[in-house]
Amino acid sequence: MITLVSLNTCVDRTLEASGFAVGTHCKARLLAETPAGKALNAARILARLGIPARLTGFVGEDRAAWFRDSLDRVPGLEHDLLPLPGRTRINTTILDPSGNTETHVRETGEPVAAAAVQRLREELSRNLRSGDWLLFSGSLPPGIGPEDFGKLLGGFVRNGIRVGADVSDRALAAAIAAGASLLKPNREELASLVGSDVLGQGGMAGAAVRLLRERPTLTVLASDGPEGAYLASAAGCWH
Repeated sequence: MITLVSLNTCVDRTLEASGFAVGTHCKARLLAETPAGKALNAARILARLGIPARLTGFVGEDRAAWFRDSLDRVPGLEHDLLPLPGRTRINTTILDPSGNTETHVRETGEPVAAAAVQRLREELSRNLRSGDWLLFSGSLPPGIGPEDFGKLLGGFVRNGIRVGADVSDRALAAAIAAGASLLKPNREELASLVGSDVLGQGGMAGAAVRLLRERPTLTVLASDGPEGAYLASAAGCWH
């Protein structure tokens, strides 16, 4: 069983607005509205590949039933999102077919209280055993800073849980310090971790291997957009 955690679940809304321009009025057509978030998307894929997966984390109480109904339709996926007071954040994509452009507007989400984090920690601890995989994927909501995130991960690592992190910026560094087993940065995030000059000299593969020198047990999956991705571990490095 792989447990995935969505700390900042969202609704993906896609609009079509021909002639869209900042600072003007335009008509739009709703194309899609989907329960989303990196962890949720990854959990769906794992389940469809036949890999036992469980999704947990937070969702606003305004959309909790909608998320539950949608996830119930994914065969093999266990899920137990914890409803929080307030609304679920919405990420909006605006497609302009006349200009062939895509505009993305991302909400930060509602603050998450320390009591909710503690409840999630207890729920996870009841279901995890030494050697299990616990993957945190997506942005951190207000109320959970990088230090809080590192402490959350560190507690599971000390109990023998293998932790993976597909987060951003300072949260990635906190995950490394906490003893994460798997890290998933993109090019910009990897440059932030090792220094842009190091990335420029050794490329993506060299930067990923540099992280392994400090943490030999770490596995790094670094994505590079249309150029593909790099997987680096103690066993080697692949593009």
